[in-house]
Amino acid sequence: NGHGLTAIDHAPCVHISGVRTLSCARLAPRKCVLMSGGGRSQIKAWLVSRNGVAPESCTTSAAEPTSCTLTAEGEERSSGVSVQPLCQYPAPLSQRERRIRRQQSSASVAAESRVMSLSSASAADVAVALGVQLDDGVRDHCTEGVFVWAVYSDGWLRLFHLDACKHSLVLFSESEQQDRSLLCVEVILAHSESSVLVATAGGSGTVTLWDCSHVVRSYLRELVGHHAQCSPEDCASSDCSTSVMKPTVVTSLPSQSCTVTCLLVERLDGGDILLISGGDGGSLALHCVAVCRAHSAGLSIREKWTASRPVLSSLSFHTAIC
Repeated sequence: NGHGLTAIDHAPCVHISGVRTLSCARLAPRKCVLMSGGGRSQIKAWLVSRNGVAPESCTTSAAEPTSCTLTAEGEERSSGVSVQPLCQYPAPLSQRERRIRRQQSSASVAAESRVMSLSSASAADVAVALGVQLDDGVRDHCTEGVFVWAVYSDGWLRLFHLDACKHSLVLFSESEQQDRSLLCVEVILAHSESSVLVATAGGSGTVTLWDCSHVVRSYLRELVGHHAQCSPEDCASSDCSTSVMKPTVVTSLPSQSCTVTCLLVERLDGGDILLISGGDGGSLALHCVAVCRAHSAGLSIREKWTASRPVLSSLSFHTAIC
């Protein structure tokens, strides 16, 4: 159109069910990875770049359709924006696999699982937050890598690693299933504590903080030590990752008397973390927490203050000037 906008509506590229969430992680000044999630547990990864910048030392995957590569209309090609599909999870089924799945399905199957929210960070940023030295071996795996956290309508928190070079999106860890649906997720890179935290919220009305540091650190070590020579086909398979470690719940903060429908995380001066949640009953809640890591006890969270809707106007003013 005349406004220089693009639309991704090619049949091979679109989601098979409604898109519910988006997340973006920057790889370079002119390049980022866009993650999209929706129904039937489907997650898709896209490379968004200006001037046709492609992943370093990468080749286009023959399995991915090239008809979805777009250039914004109304702009010269030298300043166009390219959107290229990288991969998806789960991997597309063949016609035979779809036929077998239909034959095996029954009326007792539970309602489909939906990806409700995504959060992502570049592998390089995660490695720095964990205090991992970016030597040549680690840097090679971080340059085109993205860690992705996804929460699902049936109560799962799942961790993925995207390799933009190999066009692979690998599930390498997941939490224990929660009793209620999870609707929100935000990753927190706590550099001062060499930690990767994740905040989730949903049907239980609480905000839960998870420590994913050990899981991600272990996967990085495994990736560099054992999978440097993996082919794209190997890395796309479920056998590529052997990690069985799970995220650890650090604390759960009662937030709403109803479902938490949105969550915002902000870092304050001094390293404190501000968690703001909104509920479907029209309420808002704020929690300010400090992250501490003791050598013997591991990671702990100390709640410094909390407030709900009646005093929100004064708190929001003070928060804004911090």
